[in-house]
Amino acid sequence: MMNDFPELVRLARDGDALAFDRLVRRFQDMAVGYAVSLVPDRTLAEDAAQEAFLEAYRCLPTLREAGAFPGWLRRLVFKHCDRATRGLPRRMTIPLETAWDIPAEDLRGGDPAAAMEHRQEAQRVREAVRALPNGEREVTALFYFGGCPVREIAGFLEIHEATVRTRLHRARQRMRKELKIMEMEKAVENGVTPRPSNSGRFADRVLAEIAEEYRRQRREDPKPPTAPCWRRQSGDWRRT
Repeated sequence: MMNDFPELVRLARDGDALAFDRLVRRFQDMAVGYAVSLVPDRTLAEDAAQEAFLEAYRCLPTLREAGAFPGWLRRLVFKHCDRATRGLPRRMTIPLETAWDIPAEDLRGGDPAAAMEHRQEAQRVREAVRALPNGEREVTALFYFGGCPVREIAGFLEIHEATVRTRLHRARQRMRKELKIMEMEKAVENGVTPRPSNSGRFADRVLAEIAEEYRRQRREDPKPPTAPCWRRQSGDWRRT
């Protein structure tokens, strides 16, 4: 994330649809990476992150300080992860085929055996991360799964950079004792832990949901809404 995100927030708050699209794409890896540290299923994590972005869209006019967007978004992700996991067993076992929701055709040229091996590797890595204490699990998921640098993790979690480094160091020590840190780094390098930015599907889903919400509002009330709402034209999101 570059330092220009407060300007994107201000533009989006004023109804600039392209600015909000850029915010989603800028923060999608961070939001999903954080959600992965909180819920036991990749699909649930992405759904919670998507709902967080939708709420951010609706409530962006209430955010007074544009620079506070990362921490504000994190709290929204936490809120929707909490909702998604209510009623689930504390130790929920996820089938290997849904652990990371990686389509077989996206792996090893569609080789089913290679796809299953990747899913099993992803499951082992994710279980190792989920076994970490909360603070260490958050920074590890953001660093490895979200691909976020220390400075951005600190801003997102609203803690000092030194604290992020300390937690990462402790997490690596714990995992090194079980020889899992090398396996995780290898998995990330091989693309076993996919990031939303690897494709445009996640961001496209978020913006499509916003467009659908706009259409529902207009069907229920033909008068233009007071909050910025957008529709898509020729591949771009335009304010309406």
